[in-house]
Amino acid sequence: MVITEQNQVTVLLLILYPITLYSINFLHPLLAKTASIKQSYKQLLSIGIKKCYKFILPYLFALFLLIMLLYLMVLLQLILPETIYFITYLILFVIYTTWFKLYLLLKIEHN
Repeated sequence: MVITEQNQVTVLLLILYPITLYSINFLHPLLAKTASIKQSYKQLLSIGIKKCYKFILPYLFALFLLIMLLYLMVLLQLILPETIYFITYLILFVIYTTWFKLYLLLKIEHN
């Protein structure tokens, strides 16, 4: 595949987005654990990259829960008024992201 001006943004997104998403999900719990950016990056390399195969099932489990949450939100959209729906959506999104970071921190500490 030749990278041209037209497709370079697409290529960058296909490569950088998954890497960024994966590393940010690791760096947040590691930074909370170590309180040092340097230590967090060292642990990202030693745990997040070298042992990434150990995190396939936790990520699949989190993805499954996210899909279930999204289906729930679609159902709630049909029932709830718009304002209450958006407030519920925000609350559930914050709960999910907080849970995911804590869940990942527990998995990191376990490995």
